[in-house]
Amino acid sequence: MFEDISAEVSLTRRFRLDIETGQAVLDTLSDGIAVFSSTGTLVMSNRAYGRLWSNGPDQVMEHRILQSEMKTWQNQCIPSPMWNELRDYIQQLGARQPWSDTVLMDDGRHMECHANPIAGGMTMVRFTIARAKRPEIRKLMMHDTAIRAAKR
Repeated sequence: MFEDISAEVSLTRRFRLDIETGQAVLDTLSDGIAVFSSTGTLVMSNRAYGRLWSNGPDQVMEHRILQSEMKTWQNQCIPSPMWNELRDYIQQLGARQPWSDTVLMDDGRHMECHANPIAGGMTMVRFTIARAKRPEIRKLMMHDTAIRAAKR
């Protein structure tokens, strides 16, 4: 007795193709993207996320959870209560509105963190590095009335 499994094989191939396509699309984005399940497990991330947080190729396949990811994030940023708010948002059950905040990284770059609820109680977190701002240089180049008055 033989069973025709061609429909199952076709469905499996299409499912794999959908997953690979979704990952390829995420990898084209310049913002770091991480998706967490409702239980706090990292479901997927893109290449920009790996570059931003220095996740090596050995970490791609390992089981990663929110607490370990947050430790990585916090170790590369100036301490901020924003991280507790983000953790609470990701772990919150039920309906949620999009959330965002900004944090300063150790190297002086400003980073915007955006969290959006997605299907199945999951959360997508997007990390955007803001364009470099050098307020000290901008201030040095501004006209100072006190200096101008002293030159007269």
